Amino acid sequence: MEVKSRSGKRTVGIPGPLLNELMAHKVAQDREREFADSEWHEGGWVFT
Repeated sequence: MEVKSRSGKRTVGIPGPLLNELMAHKVAQDREREFADSEWHEGGWVFT
């Protein structure tokens, strides 16, 4: 989604422990995707 101006774009910091949890979740989700094979419906979401 595009914003109207550059000032509408902001960087949001993610604390290290949360980033670690998100990365671990991504690994688990990748395993689930592989197991589900053609049943997996990609939506681009981190959490479905």
